[in-house]
Amino acid sequence: MVGSRRFRAAIIGVMLLMLAVIIACGEEATETAAPTAATAAPPAAEIVTLPPSVTGQTPVATATTAAAVPATPTPGTVPEGTLDVGMAVLGPYVATNYEAGYFQNRFAELVTHETLFIMGYDGEWEHRLVTGFDVSPDGLTYTIRLQEGAKWHNRTNPGEWGEFNADDFIWSIGEIAREGGSHVQNGNTRKVFRCDGCELTKIDDYTVQLKRPTPTFQLTWYSQAPIPGFSMNSKKHFDAVTPEEAVLQDVGTAPWEMVEHKTDELRRMRAVEDHWRHVPEFAEMIWWDIPEESTKLANFQAGQLDTGIFNSDSIQAMKDDPVNNLTFMVFPAAIIQMMWFEANHYTPDSPHHQPDAEGKVKVPVDPHYSDYRNLCDNGENGDDTRPWVACDRDVNSAEWERARKVREAMLRAINRDELINNIAFGEGEPWYIGIWANRGRMQQLGLDKLGPPDGPRPMDYDPELAKQLLVEAGYPDGFEVPIAKRLGTGTLLTVKEAVAGMWEKIGLTTKLRNEQPASYRVKSQQRTAIDIYGLNDAPSFPEPLRVYSTVYTSSSGGMFGVNHPIMDDLIAKAETTYDTDERWRVQGELAEFIFENVLSMPLYAENAVWPLSGEVDSWQVAPAELDWLSYWDMPRRK
Repeated sequence: MVGSRRFRAAIIGVMLLMLAVIIACGEEATETAAPTAATAAPPAAEIVTLPPSVTGQTPVATATTAAAVPATPTPGTVPEGTLDVGMAVLGPYVATNYEAGYFQNRFAELVTHETLFIMGYDGEWEHRLVTGFDVSPDGLTYTIRLQEGAKWHNRTNPGEWGEFNADDFIWSIGEIAREGGSHVQNGNTRKVFRCDGCELTKIDDYTVQLKRPTPTFQLTWYSQAPIPGFSMNSKKHFDAVTPEEAVLQDVGTAPWEMVEHKTDELRRMRAVEDHWRHVPEFAEMIWWDIPEESTKLANFQAGQLDTGIFNSDSIQAMKDDPVNNLTFMVFPAAIIQMMWFEANHYTPDSPHHQPDAEGKVKVPVDPHYSDYRNLCDNGENGDDTRPWVACDRDVNSAEWERARKVREAMLRAINRDELINNIAFGEGEPWYIGIWANRGRMQQLGLDKLGPPDGPRPMDYDPELAKQLLVEAGYPDGFEVPIAKRLGTGTLLTVKEAVAGMWEKIGLTTKLRNEQPASYRVKSQQRTAIDIYGLNDAPSFPEPLRVYSTVYTSSSGGMFGVNHPIMDDLIAKAETTYDTDERWRVQGELAEFIFENVLSMPLYAENAVWPLSGEVDSWQVAPAELDWLSYWDMPRRK
């Protein structure tokens, strides 16, 4: 492997028989010979099918139930070689993940930093920077023991920042939960650690105590990777440097330490050879930011990448024309494709959006875009009109029913089977509930009782009914649908374009525009996103509440385009229901509300497929976030 490389690949010939890959090493450019056609047919690719997502529940935090990871380096490991990973649209690197966007925080907790807890291979939580915790009999006091010996990175001056300790823990929690902060777990961290009446104090260097006015079963939920959670940072480091320096300097405790980062190009990490927990087998790992799918595929075929995120077209091309020693890691039905209706924010009067007694606003939002009455189709035909937004949040009102029919018409126009066959090459299944609810969870939520025995009543493909619903809603001639195309996400772009074509067939006019993930996240947080948007994610949360409380409540800094007083009330009820069976019943009631009112557009589940070159072997990962994988310190050299 070459040290530092810029990827510029041109595909020459229909079957990729010749590839020109230009590689830059430092400031000097060198050229490698293009691969020639093989004289014999390459061997068929080996497909390693890994277990699907686990549906087990996270235990209530009433005892220390997870086994601690031994705080000893991997014996005899001598890191060698480079692991090259092809990614897309990573955005600017930000070490201070408290004000970073979703993707920056996600990278930190998966690669360079560590969380308090981590999801294990079986879907249950395990300790990472916490070795255990005890809960008082009344469930109000939590004594948390921290990992000793977890050194902070400092490649140029080892030991300067010392080890992770209680001061770092308390400071990191405070930064994540900062009023008005943009961290993906800002609101949830406030609820668990910084609620009114909550008190977090230091007992000694490796022990902290949390006192709460009420019990919580969510202590492990939001500080757990990779679904996503939050990671720890060094208080000593942040106190010693300027905020501008801290943004760009990596100081984590993970087995990978950042060495170099260039926006829209690369992130280079080195293995920490004396790591407290595990030493990677590779000496270096580089995440290459390659938004152009054909360029990424060409570099993999040329042997310049070892693995990465590829869309289904590229995976099929690899299967049709495999290179030597190609293997695949396959995770069945791991990625859910879905879209959602932005601007359905029916809580402008929520206390979270209004100044408190001290004049502080916990979740600042734009007052125009957060008020549904400014966005609904009220006959004024403004630029912000969205027919799928109701002018009355009363679910029994005629206005609510009008907008609901619009949403149902748009969902009924989508042919899920066609998407699966044409985009996922037949490797998928229709999805009706949401990113968190696989078939097992549908039964846990009681949603299997809504319709046929094999699942809930589906909002299935019916274009004639879709047209009829548009007429009943007052749109016989359709309307314009703006769709935000999130750049660099491979198959998701194709899905949006296909859905746009289906909406055109029922008389709607679609308008697709490009949108960077980072900029759209800011709009989502401020409730100013008013287009149709989408994502792909993994259905692997311990309970639906884990995602509901992050993206479906007015207290959240991140949105899936909808909140409503009924949803807020049900989420609050679930969060204070300690009987597990009853809590699942409440979550089922909330899921039914979202389903019946067509407040999301789940499409289908497809396999997550990761190709592996002849340099790297498969490794175990957590059954979550399988579009980015996890346990990146565990890949094995062949």
